[in-house]
Amino acid sequence: MAAENATAQKNTLPKTGPAKKTQPPTVPEKDGSSAFERDAKIRRLIDELSNLNAKQPLIPQTEGIIGELCGFGDAVIPAIKKLLGSDAKASVKSAASRVLAQTGSAESVEALVNFIDSESDPTCRDLYIRSIQAVDNADAAPPLIKALESSRDVYFSSEARQAIARIGTDETVKQLVEACHGQNEINANLLGALSTVRQPETVPSLSSVAANDQNPQIRKSALQALSGIGDPNAAQALADIFRSERNAERKTLILDAIARINNKESLDWLNDTYNNRGNPEALRKVAAKAIFTMKNGAPPAE
Repeated sequence: MAAENATAQKNTLPKTGPAKKTQPPTVPEKDGSSAFERDAKIRRLIDELSNLNAKQPLIPQTEGIIGELCGFGDAVIPAIKKLLGSDAKASVKSAASRVLAQTGSAESVEALVNFIDSESDPTCRDLYIRSIQAVDNADAAPPLIKALESSRDVYFSSEARQAIARIGTDETVKQLVEACHGQNEINANLLGALSTVRQPETVPSLSSVAANDQNPQIRKSALQALSGIGDPNAAQALADIFRSERNAERKTLILDAIARINNKESLDWLNDTYNNRGNPEALRKVAAKAIFTMKNGAPPAE
């Protein structure tokens, strides 16, 4: 009887076939679409960009495609790298390089710099360098700074410095100073980038460098940046540095930076410095020369 029950139970067990393969869960993007859908959109846009006729004025279409591609962030980088590595037309590659620049992340700008370094076609290379003008994100500073450390290309160095001047933050100033100290010899590219930082939010970090850094060339570049910013906070920072400085030679450089701001406040400060007979005569002469230059638009004849 027991054997019959066991046989019956065995016959009622469900039959199992081979295990079915399960698909990995689809991770939704921020807009609710899947990664698959995102990649399909990117491929479609890349195809549209590749098929644009460079001989026709298609600026609105091109700009629209570039904007859409940038909206995908770093996810667009592999497709853009593939396009730049192809035999696409120069106009298409130019648009693709702008996608990397406008995406503006450390990864995308590093990819752009790598293509600039490896591009053998001078026309494409110049177009890639020109696209740096579209960089507007502080995240892009580290790869630009790294590239400046070894760059011997005047055009690239100029565009990279201007980009850093636009996007520079306190953190960028620190990165530039650290890079300067990391060189065996002071790097003119890095000093040039530091001296052209123009974001008002960098005044505190620039002031600290101008007042405390042990390297005179780095201090001078920070002073130049402060005078280039030239707003009331920068002018006040220079005045504070001047008051606390005890070295006569450094005071002269600070006065020069104040004079370059060239506004009423800086002129008043220079007049006060000149009229204070307690100041060293050499310093008063520097102030007088700066006052003459500000009033006449040219330095006095030697």
